[in-house]
Amino acid sequence: SSHVSLAAGAIKDLAGNNVTATVRVADQFLADLTAPEIVSWRLDVDSGHLVLTLTEAVQALSLNVTGLALQPRIGTEFVNERRYLTGSLATTQRDGTSLTVNLTAADLNA
Repeated sequence: SSHVSLAAGAIKDLAGNNVTATVRVADQFLADLTAPEIVSWRLDVDSGHLVLTLTEAVQALSLNVTGLALQPRIGTEFVNERRYLTGSLATTQRDGTSLTVNLTAADLNA
């Protein structure tokens, strides 16, 4: 559940009357039940950055880079081999829809 508080004068109606100070419990609260998904990603080998773009804001510090894998492709076929990141660090500190990972030399050369 959640509530909202308004201080007196926080809003005016069209006639210029101030709102009365009030606290109100939410009539309805809908929890976020949708898991984020990767919309796109890009790899800049020169800078060593992997940038993930997601469908919704995520907690930046919750990113476990060892759960990320790069999978090579030859032509239109994916190679049945995944290379999980080992020592790379998430560099994004702010929550949001974009996360940046600073790849280590070992991960770039794997």
